[in-house]
Parts: sequence; C-alpha cells; structure tokens
Amino acid sequence: MLSCYMPYIFIIFVFIPSFMIGIAMYILQGFGIYNMSKTCGLAKPHRAFIPFANIYQLGLLADQYERPTKIGKSRVWLLVLSIIGFIITVVYEVGAFGFMIDMFENIQTMFNSMDTMDTIPQDVLENNLIFSAVSMLYSFIVLPYAILKYIALYKIYKMTDSKNAVLFIILSIFVGASSVLLFILRKKPIVFKNQPPYNPNQGYYYNNGNYSN
Repeated sequence: MLSCYMPYIFIIFVFIPSFMIGIAMYILQGFGIYNMSKTCGLAKPHRAFIPFANIYQLGLLADQYERPTKIGKSRVWLLVLSIIGFIITVVYEVGAFGFMIDMFENIQTMFNSMDTMDTIPQDVLENNLIFSAVSMLYSFIVLPYAILKYIALYKIYKMTDSKNAVLFIILSIFVGASSVLLFILRKKPIVFKNQPPYNPNQGYYYNNGNYSN
C-alpha cells in the first residue's frame, strides 16, 4: 500500500527541498559571478543570473586568468556542453522518474520473481535498458563539462584568493561549495596570473577596471 505513495513522498521530501536549495545556490553563484565580472570590467555582468549565459559568464571570468597576455576560450566549450548536458539531464530525470514509478507499481511482482527474469513486466525491462543507455550518455557529457568547470573555478579562486585556491577547489568538488565560495569571494580584488603579488604600498591588484591599492 505504501508503495503507491512513494513517488509523492519522493517529490515532497526529496525533490522539492532539493529544488529550493538549488535555487538558493543559483542566486548565490549569480551574485558572485556578477560582482567579480564588474570588478574585472567585463561586459554584461547581468548574464550571471541568466540560465546558460551564467555558465558562459563564469567561463569568461576564468578566461581572464592569464590576462592581458592571453584570453582563454573555455567559456565557449562550457556553454556548448552545458546546453547538451541540460537536454540529456531532462531526458535522464524524466526516465529516472518513469522508471521509479514503474518499479514501485511492479515491486511486488519483482520480489516474487527474484529467481527468474521471465515474469518481470516487459515495460520495466525496456525502461531499465533505456535508462541505462541515457545514463551512459549522460556520463560522457557531464564528465568533460565538470572537468572544464572545475578548471574554470580554480582559475577564479587563484585570481581572488590564491593561497586557498587548492582548498576551495577541493571543497567545490567534494562538498559542492562553489556557489557559496563565489559569493564569499565576490568582493575580493582580482589578481591575474601575470601580475606581481599584491603589495599594499604599491597597489598591484585589479579593481573596477583599474590597478589600484
């Protein structure tokens, strides 16, 4: 009897809280990228709050790391992979939800047929195969996207707090703290890779389009 309500329990106690936390993290990341973009003098910093454009803005910010000698191109790849990843994610989530509903609807049959695959409903087997295929495709897209994003984040951490950049990227990877960290670092002065270390007497950091102390 309880299995009939499992999808709704999942939505109320897992999906909705996760969605609300995701919105909060999105806003924090947006303010972080927005303020850093303004500090670097980048055009259209408001893109930090626009879906997909915010990923482009994140990459654009990271591409300034070797400025002025070199401007990277990670923003383009991040944008392309994020769009493809989003499409696959939608298919993945819909498939996962459908598979979960089928599983709960047929859970009693599946438990009664542990020793044979012949009695498991055909639609459950088909959905399982489709779900597995989409999961593999999802992994092929998400992995390079994640690598590029973490490289971009590391460059941003290096520009804003070089001493703690390694710690911050570890927290971003294993704790998912990038949105909070970007928000905390949003008003830090920007120091590019080829700049001398910050000197409070000479003013070597970049702030609002000017080198100043």
